[in-house]
Amino acid sequence: YSLGVMLYELLTGRSPYDADDDGPGSLERAICESDPEPPSTAAVKGGVPAGRSRPIARRTLAGDLDNIVLMALRKEPVRRYASAAELAEDVRRYLDGMPVIARPSTWSYRATRFVGRHRVAVTAAVLVLVTLLSTTVVSTTQYVRAARAETTAKEINRFLTDMLESVDPAIAQGADFTLMRELLDVAAARVGDELAGQPEVGASLLGTIGSTYHGLGLYDDAERSLRAGLELARTAFGPDSAETLAALRRLSRTLRASGRYDEAEDAARRSLAIARDRFGDGHRETAASLQALGTVQFETMELGDAEASLREALTIRRARLDPGDPAIAESLLMLGTVLTTPGVEDARPGEAILREALEIYGAAGDRSLLQVAEASHNLAESLAARGEWDEAEPWYESSLATLRGILPEDHPRIAVTLNRMASLDESRGDHETAEALYLEVLDIQRRTLGPDHRDYGTTLNNLAGAYRKSGRFDESVELYEQAVAVYRGALGDDHVWVGIVLGNFAASLEQAGEFERCERVARDGLRIRSQSWTRDHWRIATVDSILGACVAMQGRPSEGGPVALDALDRLRAALGPGDDRTRRAAERVAACLLY
Repeated sequence: YSLGVMLYELLTGRSPYDADDDGPGSLERAICESDPEPPSTAAVKGGVPAGRSRPIARRTLAGDLDNIVLMALRKEPVRRYASAAELAEDVRRYLDGMPVIARPSTWSYRATRFVGRHRVAVTAAVLVLVTLLSTTVVSTTQYVRAARAETTAKEINRFLTDMLESVDPAIAQGADFTLMRELLDVAAARVGDELAGQPEVGASLLGTIGSTYHGLGLYDDAERSLRAGLELARTAFGPDSAETLAALRRLSRTLRASGRYDEAEDAARRSLAIARDRFGDGHRETAASLQALGTVQFETMELGDAEASLREALTIRRARLDPGDPAIAESLLMLGTVLTTPGVEDARPGEAILREALEIYGAAGDRSLLQVAEASHNLAESLAARGEWDEAEPWYESSLATLRGILPEDHPRIAVTLNRMASLDESRGDHETAEALYLEVLDIQRRTLGPDHRDYGTTLNNLAGAYRKSGRFDESVELYEQAVAVYRGALGDDHVWVGIVLGNFAASLEQAGEFERCERVARDGLRIRSQSWTRDHWRIATVDSILGACVAMQGRPSEGGPVALDALDRLRAALGPGDDRTRRAAERVAACLLY
């Protein structure tokens, strides 16, 4: 905040606050109660910055510089830069011509501040508005053929939908989430009870309520509202209607976030079938359903199918939409994510796609901030996987700062980024910091997603890896065992991710000296991994190396040694002799020869 005041004065030659002359409390009131003018406005009122002969041109200050300064000066600390380093980074981004994190104070932001000051009054107003909707719809349906009554009902529905949408974190941006939850709970109960006989209105409102619950990370509440809205849409508009397929897409998104991938894929496929039949292959509704399906396929590691679905969606959207449409960026974001998945041969084309998505989202304004955070996170993921840690870190930090400015602190999406930042610390050898972050993430996920969610298993796997690298093998083995159980419960016994975790588990058992158990786990991991990768892939060769070593260490060097040696040759060809996995495989071969 103090740096923001200094920057304001350096740019304008004026204080951000004009105090009256009516007593010593004047400045305090100005700071606490009034918002400063944008520097571009203040600069034309006669202020000259120190060391300059004239004011800085308004056109120079307008836009990003205004937004940077005003973000630093916001009343609520949670909406300001979290540190001097974040402010400095945004200034650097401005100087480099890159999009900045700072954003203007929108109408929705000012409205949420008003809501925070008048909780009781606004809650009462929502009750009145929902009641008004109920009574108005009931009375006007008696005259459904009258155009005026029909228009009135639609306008009331639109008004309430807009009001409920403003509770979504992507729009409210840092407001009181407790109040949001209270408003949603009231609205969900009243809509469900009082609009059951008015399915057209109820379907729309329940879809909005469910999507807003989803935005808050309240997936169980979201699912209840979305399923109820889906049934009303089928009743009101028909099982093959545009409203029904949109309701199916919303439900698919929430089921995917809940880790229920089979159900999510089923809902996405049903929406796609309706879209193709009703609108045809090249329609934007078909593209939206392909997008939903491709996103689920990515989560279940069906990467070829995911890429095909997302490329088709992108082709349709590029043909039908303006180049800067956020829907195009949505397809670019997921396609880039698929093409930068760890293990791909060359992630750089995918990174270029993610950067293109960021450019479109950056021009779209406040409503795309969550997508900007996700694209920044995924770009950081790819850079980190290629060992570009210094380049990855600011992208992670930017993503985290954006998410914390919008979402509750314990939101599952924040946990995902914290998880990856812990992995970055681990890669740099800072195991203490990584462990603290992983434990924080586990606490968030346990409370919000539950201990059976795949993401919880992912964090267990990551923390186990950190323990293994720091020599805490017994703790590592225990956590890997838990992670395998979570993955098998969430994804099925033979899912590719189960095979990946089993390989990690085998490596830990090897280092713990549990060679007999290591052999069993390694063979199980190889069986599953071989369904997705060829024998020459490094993911197969790595586990073969472990298997050969643990067989040799059980007194069977003539059996295990050749396996380990062959795996070393394959890793040299796939990853090169300098890769850590290749070096570790060479150590195993040496151990087999020395046995």
